[in-house]
Amino acid sequence: MALHVSPEILEQYHGFYSLALDGTTDDGCALVLENVPAAGLRAALEAVPEPDALRTVLIESCPELQSLSFLENFPALEWVYVRRCPAVAALWDTARTPALRGLAVTDCKKLRDISGLDGAAALEHLFLQYSAWSAVKLESLAPLRGLCALRTLDLGCRGAKDKVKLDFNMLYPQLDSLTITPSLKEYFITNTEAGR
Repeated sequence: MALHVSPEILEQYHGFYSLALDGTTDDGCALVLENVPAAGLRAALEAVPEPDALRTVLIESCPELQSLSFLENFPALEWVYVRRCPAVAALWDTARTPALRGLAVTDCKKLRDISGLDGAAALEHLFLQYSAWSAVKLESLAPLRGLCALRTLDLGCRGAKDKVKLDFNMLYPQLDSLTITPSLKEYFITNTEAGR
């Protein structure tokens, strides 16, 4: 079953590239927002017939989007993809989306605050990537400490403003995949350091 926003709504917001709500009765539904102006975001969210059924959100190329806090209204969210939204500076309170299993944020050059991850106890896959290993420094890597279900971690930033070290072996024994930029090595305690 596919649900799409009415043409009347689309006509109100010139510049829409894509706005669709697709869903199945078994798997919930997915919201796709691409090149949506800030004024159109409200219409997109009102188009979600059952907020508890929304499982996946894809947000791409929304240059005016500054906040992801609207995601807190969808408690059943499992997968969130945010790409090329340059004004987004922080994540939402993921404790309000306790089913979140996967989060991928790429090319959101103002994103520095990942403290919203503190409540992401079920998060298994986390990808934070910036173009060309940019000079982006996160405020802190400390929110990663509470991600006890994490199986995939991909961090592509220069580092963090604080110098908190993460004990890789203790925090992530179940980790299947780790990808970090070379400059992040100093933030992780390895086997050899732990044994000293």
